[in-house]
Amino acid sequence: MTGSTHNVLRLITPAWCQLGVIASTECQKRFLQNSQLCTAIGLYLEHLTLEIAKQNFFFQDLKMCDQIHIGDVLDNAGFDISKYNFDLDGFSPTPPVLSAEVNSSAHHEWYRKLACRYQSIRNTYNRSRAEGTLNGVLGSQQVSTKSKVFSELLSMTSNWNSSVMQCLQLIQSRPDCVNIMVTSCHLIPTLAKSLLFDLASFFPIQHIYSSRKCGRAACFDRIVAQCGSRCTYMVVGEGGEEEAVSR
Repeated sequence: MTGSTHNVLRLITPAWCQLGVIASTECQKRFLQNSQLCTAIGLYLEHLTLEIAKQNFFFQDLKMCDQIHIGDVLDNAGFDISKYNFDLDGFSPTPPVLSAEVNSSAHHEWYRKLACRYQSIRNTYNRSRAEGTLNGVLGSQQVSTKSKVFSELLSMTSNWNSSVMQCLQLIQSRPDCVNIMVTSCHLIPTLAKSLLFDLASFFPIQHIYSSRKCGRAACFDRIVAQCGSRCTYMVVGEGGEEEAVSR
């Protein structure tokens, strides 16, 4: 083995959270006896994903401002937003179009407001990841209900995520090895889903990429450019594209 090992995990789930997989006929046939309960669980977890995204990650503001990676908006240092008032900054979901009436300073101001939002997202994700709980992004009743619902899901599906968790833990425990997530979904709901499904401990926010705008191959190229070509990459997915990239 040469250099470090990077485990690149592509989360394959429909838009937002792809918890539709849980509610799908295929899943019901393979694991579940009660399809109505399966559908209810999937819809509830999807609801919580969007709740986290909207209430904590500015998803309503940023639906049209999707990013491939948090570093496309922020540098590693970030900046202080402790006194920033998001409610009064007049942020628009789309950037101003440069014209005779709109100069470059207005464009720069819009990007500053965008960066403030992504700084807040990073702060919230990192705080929740460090605490290992959802208490900072969901109400206490929601946290309690999620725990019960998720336990029911694992019971019904014979702990469907246990192999994934074991793989991620194994990679993370090895020196010079990291887990990297590439998802075809919007970046913000992916971050919410990472918290909701207890994946955040394995994925620092800087190791999460969205291929929604650029395609998976472009994301993999960025990862290789950042981590180096002398590393060993293990690509985990369910399609031929992942198999091709892993070579």
